[in-house]
Amino acid sequence: MASKQKQRTKGNTRPSSSGRAAELLAREGAGATAGASGFIGFGTMSGDLGYVPAAQSLSLESDQDSSLETDFRMALRKLTKRDVVTKLKAIQEFGALCKEKNAEAVKGTLPHWPRMYSRLATDHDKRVREATQQAFEQLILRVRRSLAPQLRALMGPWLLAQCDTYAPAALSARAAFQSAFPAAKQGEAVAFCKTEILRYLEDNLFKETAASLSDPKSYTPEEQEEKYLRIQTCSVLGLGEFVTVLPEKELSSIQDTLAAILAENKLWKLAKSKSPQLRNAMYSLQGSLMRSAPSIAEAQLARISTTLLGGLDESDPLAVQALWESVLLVVSAFPNCWEHVNVRKAVLPKLWAMLRAGGNGSATVIHPNLLPLLSHVPSDVTGSGVMFYREFFGNIKEGLTCSSARQSASEYSAIVKAYMECVRYAISQSVTGDGAEDSQNVQNYLIQDELMPLIGQSITDDGSHLATTSLFLQTSKLLTHLCKQLDKTPSVSDALKMFWTSLDGICTEEVSLAEGRERPSRSLEKMAVLLAQLQFPEKSLRVKRMQKRSVSFSEDGSPVLLEAAAKSSVVSTRHPELILLVRKLVKESNRLARSSSLSHLKFMVRLLDSFQLVEVFEELLSGNGKEKDNLQISEEGIEETGEQVMGESRTATDEKSNPEEEENLETGEEGDFVNTELQSPDIIDEKDSSKIVWRCFDEVLLPWVQSEEARHHDEDEVLISTEEVLPHVVNIVAAAFGCCDDEERESILDAFCQRTSQPQTLYLLIRKILDSSHSACVRAWLKSAVFGQKLLALTDTLCSQALGGITEGSVSQSWDLINLGLSVEVEEEPTVDSGYAEQILGKFTDTLLRSKVEVEGNEQRVHGCISFICDVATNFFSAVKGCLLISSAEDLLLALFQLGCKEATNFPDSVQQKILSAWTKGAESLIRQTGGFLKEDGFLCKAAAWINASLKQGPHDIHSIELLAKPAVTLMDLIASSLPPCLDPDAPSTEESFLTLLMPSETEWERNLDMPNQWMLSSFFEETLTFTELPDMTPLDPVTVPTGLVYSVFAATLLRPLEMTSSPEVEDKPLLEAEEVAEQNREEFEGCVAMAQLPWRYDVIAPVLKRMLYALQWCKGTMGIDAVTNQIPRQTFSTEMPSYCPEVAMVINATLEGIWKGLSHDDWKRLVYETLEMSLIAGNLWSSSLFYLLSCYARYQGKRRELDLLEMAQGSDRFAVLTLPSIHTLEALLPYLGRDQTIELLEINTAKLVSSEGEMVTHIDGGLGSMSIVAAIVKQDSFDAASQGDIVASCIQQLVKWREEYPDRFLFGCDFRETVVFDDVFINIKMMQLVRLAVERLPTALSDSTWDFILCSIVAWIQTCSQSIDHALPSTLLTAFLCATFDLLTSAVTLLGSPAGHSSLPANLCTEWREFFSDKVFTLMLPLFVTIVEVTDFDSLTVARHHLLQSASDAICQMPPEQLKKHTLPPKSALSEGPGKVPGSPQASSDSAATQNAIHILLERLCPVLLKTDRSVKLASFQLLEKVMDEVAKADEERLKDEASSDKDQREEESSLPPPESLKEILDSASAYMEVIFADVQVGECLTLDPTSAGYHQSLSSVLTYLLVWRLYLRIFKAASAEVRAEYANYLRQIDGVSSLMMNIFRLMPDPPMLSSTKGSTSRNMFSIAPTMKAKGISPTQEEIQHQACTLYYSILEDLPAMVRQWWTSQDKKVAPIVDK
Repeated sequence: MASKQKQRTKGNTRPSSSGRAAELLAREGAGATAGASGFIGFGTMSGDLGYVPAAQSLSLESDQDSSLETDFRMALRKLTKRDVVTKLKAIQEFGALCKEKNAEAVKGTLPHWPRMYSRLATDHDKRVREATQQAFEQLILRVRRSLAPQLRALMGPWLLAQCDTYAPAALSARAAFQSAFPAAKQGEAVAFCKTEILRYLEDNLFKETAASLSDPKSYTPEEQEEKYLRIQTCSVLGLGEFVTVLPEKELSSIQDTLAAILAENKLWKLAKSKSPQLRNAMYSLQGSLMRSAPSIAEAQLARISTTLLGGLDESDPLAVQALWESVLLVVSAFPNCWEHVNVRKAVLPKLWAMLRAGGNGSATVIHPNLLPLLSHVPSDVTGSGVMFYREFFGNIKEGLTCSSARQSASEYSAIVKAYMECVRYAISQSVTGDGAEDSQNVQNYLIQDELMPLIGQSITDDGSHLATTSLFLQTSKLLTHLCKQLDKTPSVSDALKMFWTSLDGICTEEVSLAEGRERPSRSLEKMAVLLAQLQFPEKSLRVKRMQKRSVSFSEDGSPVLLEAAAKSSVVSTRHPELILLVRKLVKESNRLARSSSLSHLKFMVRLLDSFQLVEVFEELLSGNGKEKDNLQISEEGIEETGEQVMGESRTATDEKSNPEEEENLETGEEGDFVNTELQSPDIIDEKDSSKIVWRCFDEVLLPWVQSEEARHHDEDEVLISTEEVLPHVVNIVAAAFGCCDDEERESILDAFCQRTSQPQTLYLLIRKILDSSHSACVRAWLKSAVFGQKLLALTDTLCSQALGGITEGSVSQSWDLINLGLSVEVEEEPTVDSGYAEQILGKFTDTLLRSKVEVEGNEQRVHGCISFICDVATNFFSAVKGCLLISSAEDLLLALFQLGCKEATNFPDSVQQKILSAWTKGAESLIRQTGGFLKEDGFLCKAAAWINASLKQGPHDIHSIELLAKPAVTLMDLIASSLPPCLDPDAPSTEESFLTLLMPSETEWERNLDMPNQWMLSSFFEETLTFTELPDMTPLDPVTVPTGLVYSVFAATLLRPLEMTSSPEVEDKPLLEAEEVAEQNREEFEGCVAMAQLPWRYDVIAPVLKRMLYALQWCKGTMGIDAVTNQIPRQTFSTEMPSYCPEVAMVINATLEGIWKGLSHDDWKRLVYETLEMSLIAGNLWSSSLFYLLSCYARYQGKRRELDLLEMAQGSDRFAVLTLPSIHTLEALLPYLGRDQTIELLEINTAKLVSSEGEMVTHIDGGLGSMSIVAAIVKQDSFDAASQGDIVASCIQQLVKWREEYPDRFLFGCDFRETVVFDDVFINIKMMQLVRLAVERLPTALSDSTWDFILCSIVAWIQTCSQSIDHALPSTLLTAFLCATFDLLTSAVTLLGSPAGHSSLPANLCTEWREFFSDKVFTLMLPLFVTIVEVTDFDSLTVARHHLLQSASDAICQMPPEQLKKHTLPPKSALSEGPGKVPGSPQASSDSAATQNAIHILLERLCPVLLKTDRSVKLASFQLLEKVMDEVAKADEERLKDEASSDKDQREEESSLPPPESLKEILDSASAYMEVIFADVQVGECLTLDPTSAGYHQSLSSVLTYLLVWRLYLRIFKAASAEVRAEYANYLRQIDGVSSLMMNIFRLMPDPPMLSSTKGSTSRNMFSIAPTMKAKGISPTQEEIQHQACTLYYSILEDLPAMVRQWWTSQDKKVAPIVDK
């Protein structure tokens, strides 16, 4: 056969053999019968023909494939593939086809399905098997009864699949089986195929091998063996399932076949298999046989008995469940099974081994079966003595010690429960046995040697876990069971007597010896639990403290609710011996507790709490020496009394017992003993019992409490503190309540309240009784005058002590008692009487008001007092209904509110939280009770008035405003959440009314919005507003917030937190995206912009919104930010400004951004109109507010909702006469006006400009005003130079005319030190702005004469700046003149220096500029720039100076290199060398001397500028120096040539050449700073600076300086010749410069190095684009630093490749991969 890799012959166009065969098949079959089909090939599965019919057949063999559709054909063929993924996809495809295709098409697959199913159902991959069953179910659902012909072939694998070891596959197979056959028909279906099933299972069990079931070529031996074991396991399980499902009447027909299978030795060997799953299957099979075919099982009983009883040592969790189920079946169904095994040799040793191992980790499964197994063990196995039981129970107890049992609580409990069940069974058998002596021995052994030692160990052994199991409960059940058998079996009394005698000895000994143990309380506690569970097992233990009630009927027939029978009768009738034992233990414990044994005291408390009996409490009197008890507690006494009591009780039991009661008694339920009317001989009548309890309280318990209180201050002298003893004594007092009537209880409480000194003692007693069944009596007593007076006196004492600084002991529980008095238990009113409650609250209010003036040194005490008051108030407000109707309660609420507003910061955080919780609970309760009614003398109105008064007091900072605003916000939230929504949309809600109360009035707003005018500088320099004068700047407090801002921040904080309902789909989508989506659907867009709904009506918040807008623009103007800018920077600004401005702006801006989302279109129109009117009246900041508002409207409402702003302003006639407010308004409106409206305004103002003459030139309604409007129009992005350029050009031409007519108005070449008219300065500034805009927007519309005027004007204005620089710098107005001049110069040079603009400009214009004007201008400009930088104090930049630096830097960057090299700057200091030499240069040619000297001076003057913190001057200095760096390289080259010619012999071979000294100094200082910055930054990590840190700007500036200096150095390197470059390289090696630079760069470059992208643009790589070097209008950012670092890295790779490569090869394994990346 040819190789598959062999290339086909070139030019051979014949298809391959398989392709030709396919063509032939199709061609030959074309003429055949349309429905014919035939063989297409074999599949790839070994041993499977893989028959799949072809589309067309060469022969007409049968019609069975004619109905198989193509899709099914392909799916079935894929099912024969070996690949698991392919088969899974094919099976899923087959299932989907079964759903999609019609029923007839699905039926066509049935002839081919059995062979496929039999293979896939036993596939190696479990996913394939599961998917096969799921697909089979889909097939069944479509074909239904049509499956019948294939059923015999399918049933064997199908039954096997239902027993698959992979549970999901088995479940799917069962689901398919249930879908095919209803439950009643399943047996018949199995019977129909019984012969085929048995044959299939028999083949799997006895004929198949691992090799025959799997393809040895495809699967490893391990995989083959795994499948073989699985098939065997499933076959055994399937055989059991077959026997179970098969109808009983069909068993006879297959009995011989089944018997033959069971007779195979090979089958029974599987029970010894190493596979636990296979063993489990064998155990299950035997169980199925015994359940469903007992006759067949009986025939194999010998093998079954041997297998099951001989496998009791099975340890695998997978098999033990089935094993023990089958074991119990065989011993119960076939009692003679024991005859087939040697019990002593084959069964018991394995059982003992399993018990000793604690069930091998399966005790929860195995041990519950021990009792049934024990009950079926033959008597000849157990024998007559105790030997069997000794072995049995001994092995179980040994199992308790194994690690698997001790580490699992469930395992341990299962073993203990099984042990006790078996003990109970064995004792029952012993007391009913025939042999009296043997039975007595067994009984004695079980109780004395098994049960009691285990109980003793559970009590005394601290390491034992027996007490946490059901041991005590099972013991109680054992006693109950024995008591029931007393009449039938008299010998039971001996067992009970033996038990109680042993228990008495254990308990008595433990009580006497417990104090000597390491943990005595632990053993005594377990003993108390035992005694309690003996009396109240299971449910009785959990409900014993609950008050039991029953219904009786009075004489008149009405139902009466009665308490259950007295606990004395309930307790004493269960086990009288138990009561005697408890009395004995209480007496002994009382004696030891009085001897300072805390553990015995706790033990006695638990006993008294569990056994609330007069007889038990009487022991306290006897222990106190007041009563003599004639009761004998000896063993003999217990026995005699027990016999007497038991005798009487049994008689009563016989009379009243019934089967239902016996069942309850056995299970230990609640009704065990309630119906029993037994009486102990020692029961004391009610009269005597009351006396005894009162005597016990008066003579024992109360003095005991008083003595503990008295020794409270002398705790150092005793072993046990009062805090440890007192609660337990109080618990004894509470337990005594169970033996008293209500009158006695009230007397006890009165006496206890009046005769105890510590409040916490009374609190403990009340709290304990309230948690008991006697709470009703206590609640009635709490309303008494005794308790009320106690609370009132206690409140007065505590508050006085706190304010007076007196500290007397702990007061926390004293406050707990007060809190208890003001709390609610059942009814919604205070626990204490309301009169006393009002007096207590009044004392609280007085204390809070006095606490504002704290006594020095007493803060902690006062804080503690306030904390306790808050706890009490919180509980009172939240629990007591109608609490705020008490007048003193509302006063307390207001005092808490005021304390939480202003004085909150004076308290610790915990106290602040408590104050907040207290007044919010009270306010919420008040709002709900009053319905939010705002009465003048109510809390809400008082709170609002107090907040307003606090706002006016001042001075305030942001923190103090927030302290007032946050409680107000909380109140508003409480109103909103506590009241239902207002149904009338036009009526103000309570929330809105309260908001109005909080806000300042109109008069207060107007008076306080007149704030300092520092904001004007920003608007003036940024050309957003026009001014005709600059008034003196009013002083601005840098710390104290102006009152107008205080109101605005307060209002912003109030309005922001309220929740707005919004659409999540739109909320997450930016508005611009929503607008684009809705371009084609206006209604959809309107839904997008209506994102939220405000919780207040517009009329309520409109006045506040306008003032907040105004305050926001004031902050922005003061900070120097353009009014339209929406992003408020958080970092420290480089210019001087108040510290509070950024934070105020952020607070207001965040609130406004939230409100904008909720305004409707009508609300927007109203707000814009109102703001427009304010702008037309006042201008200034109102115009800036209008500008910002319109920008927000455009963002949130979109262009499709444009407003007719001129119509709102009553048309263009409103602006016929220009005033400063109207000009400001137009400057704000212009970006949002239509094209026609803009042209109209342009024409009107151009006409007014052209017609202005004389004084009107500088008048606001003349030249100045109209020029401002024209400039504002030209500045707009919508300005069309093509259509409107001629109009603006006429304005520039008018300036030329004015120059001829009014030359004095133009400040050309003048000196500002002379008298200057300010109107002329304003008009010149405006003219320069207009000319600059004309140069930028419409240069081609200007004529030659106009250009001559412009260029000459630039030179003249620069001359004015040069002559007046010293006088101009201190003046804000003249600084603006300098800025306008420099900006005009920048625009002109940018245009004239760009090659693209030369062709469109007048001829020779650029040449004229370059030859006649440029030299003059920059000769003056460079000294101007240097002077401005050197006289500027960069540590305190003003807004004016900041703008001047940016304008000057932007202008000087345009200076040509030729002129820069010929500058006339004077040296900063006298040169050390002659004028013809550069320092360090011994000889220099006369031609280059001047140039080198100029370069030296330039370095001297400009290098220090690189260290300035201002970005603009730093970049300007860099760009100037970069233009002359090639001259530095030339100078070094000439110097090296001179040195080489003069001193060839003296020159060093490895000489080096450093950079110029000025540059070197800066590089050294910047490098040192970088070491500090990068101290904690690893290579590969990008440096991240915190914008909020104080040194943020300094760090940015230093890093930028470092990078720029290196760029200059590399520029020198690049311009130098090869010889000079070698000298530079030597120097870099000496200082290790490249290494430090590279390490720093890799700490600066980001990963990935991508620029942040704006909306609509793609991100760009930092290496593909040069960083912007524009000096003006750009703030320093970390991204710029990263971009500069990437640019520098790129330059290094270009200029120093060899040194970089050398550096890289020297790096370690950590750095090198980072560089590679």
